[in-house]
Amino acid sequence: MRRIFTAIFALVLTFTVCLSTLFGCNLVVVDTEKDMKQVVATIQISKEREPDVIYKKDLVISYLNYYYMYEQSYGYSRAETFEKIVDDLVKNRVFVQSAILYFAGDAETIDWEAKKYLDDKEVMDAKYSAYKDMDELIESFEEHKHDDKVGDTMTDNVRVVPTGATNDEEVDKGAFITEMDQNNFNIADRRSAFNKAIKVLQNNELLGDGYNAGDITTTDYYNQTLKNYYESALIENFEQAISGEARAKVTYEKLNEAYKEIYDKQKAWEVNDFISAINGLSASTDPVLYSGASGQGYGFVYHILLKADDALLEQIEDWKKDNPNYETKDLQKKRMEVFKNIKVSDQRTSWINAGYDFNGTNFTGDYTLTDESYSLPYTGTVVDLTPNAEADEKEYRAEKTEMTVDAFLKMMEEYLYGTAVTDNANLGGYYYKAYNTATALDGFEDRVKELMFAFSNDDSDTALNTYKGYTISPKEDTEQWEKEFAEGGRKLLDGTLGANSYVMVATSYGYHIMFISEKFGSAYDYPTLDSYLDKEYGDKDWKAEYTKLLETYNEYEDTDNYLYKLLNSVSSTAVNNALTQKQNEIVNTYVNSKDCVVLYEDRYADLLK
Repeated sequence: MRRIFTAIFALVLTFTVCLSTLFGCNLVVVDTEKDMKQVVATIQISKEREPDVIYKKDLVISYLNYYYMYEQSYGYSRAETFEKIVDDLVKNRVFVQSAILYFAGDAETIDWEAKKYLDDKEVMDAKYSAYKDMDELIESFEEHKHDDKVGDTMTDNVRVVPTGATNDEEVDKGAFITEMDQNNFNIADRRSAFNKAIKVLQNNELLGDGYNAGDITTTDYYNQTLKNYYESALIENFEQAISGEARAKVTYEKLNEAYKEIYDKQKAWEVNDFISAINGLSASTDPVLYSGASGQGYGFVYHILLKADDALLEQIEDWKKDNPNYETKDLQKKRMEVFKNIKVSDQRTSWINAGYDFNGTNFTGDYTLTDESYSLPYTGTVVDLTPNAEADEKEYRAEKTEMTVDAFLKMMEEYLYGTAVTDNANLGGYYYKAYNTATALDGFEDRVKELMFAFSNDDSDTALNTYKGYTISPKEDTEQWEKEFAEGGRKLLDGTLGANSYVMVATSYGYHIMFISEKFGSAYDYPTLDSYLDKEYGDKDWKAEYTKLLETYNEYEDTDNYLYKLLNSVSSTAVNNALTQKQNEIVNTYVNSKDCVVLYEDRYADLLK
């Protein structure tokens, strides 16, 4: 979705000058102080409020803090740069006032303070952001930087995290604000840094008459920063409200019509069209809805690579030199003999040591791909560094521990199936182990992905965050993987094994444990949106689910859900048109009106030269 109001407002949030770069100099010197306080524009879209004003100082600060790039990097002239600054500052004020009018509705008396139209969480978030900015400003003047978080001081191999995951450990924002309220400078170095920050604020007319010594939150600088955050949240809500109104006009029937168009197009595919589609399949493309005969033998597999180290691989190479005329079955036998010595360990150690969401045993939040009730416990050793801390303030230190391949398989099988399973006989070809079953514990696919992120040594972002796994083609097609891997994948997809089976094969990399991700065949056919959603997510009343989605769109969690993606695809044009129309309406009604916006161009004419 295009960002219109928030895109313009984001620039305004950068207007707060990076004060640490100005230490030792004054932006507003004594002999130009009066000049810089001149009003260069007034903005008033309703006679029920006092006009907003833009000072000449605002233009200069904006230029120094951000807009100089337009001149240095984008080829703007000095005049064009300052004209853009004025235009953006004016639009910002008009958008804020328009948003307040929108949310005030039919109220007899309009409160023109943005904060009044935010909920408690949004107010807390804004205040926290402003306090954090003040804290970082003071810290920028500290001579000795320090980091109190032990979890971030250790080094380990960085482990790829699930797509969309962020280190969103819940911050106690109220406690942070209270701490800042009580003590802006609690150590000598901090006190010195605080005084330097205050000096720069004073030199640049950003301290204000209401400043109480020792409290940076009583400065004009803080108050303007907080106001910016309030208004930013308001503008975001304004844009979401307009988008939501446009989105709500998309009925479930319209989604079905769009789905039918995609399905009909796919049903007319030639074999090459189908092959091209599955080779380019990703979370951002349309899913495959029909295969028919075209898809026979194709599919996707997830896999966990238990990588053999260099010493083990060297044993294989030495054996091959000693047996130059070996047969494939003999090589596989040797690999199985050597690969029994592979050591397996949990690869998520760096997640713990970096302070990601972890409760001492399991990862939580975005770092588990399963329901938290059955997320995969970390298998290494964990030390609680903060035994007396509250749960949300805990810090841990983790170290890997190694297990044998057999021990790993036992753990894996218990996690997936509830019990360790008995080895089946080899099913032909080059398989070391195959377990044939249609039954598994709840959340089987998510459990498989959890195992991949925890243990697979095929640890690139592409491998772990791949949409469906690796593509498997029929035998007669050109081979793109090692023979043993491809044959193991085909064994999973040929219909002789149950849907929740796994096959384990040895290749020149180590052991690959493979699971069915998606299987195409003549019966793969989902002609309606409901039928596809049922296949992906279980049988539900999807029209009712769609109503819930529209009602909770901004808080919707499962943004990978196809219903959510299809809605965005179908509604994107309508949403963008609605935002553009509203922007144009505001600009034409207010920005271009001399009754609403008054520019005193002569007061900043010298900046255009």
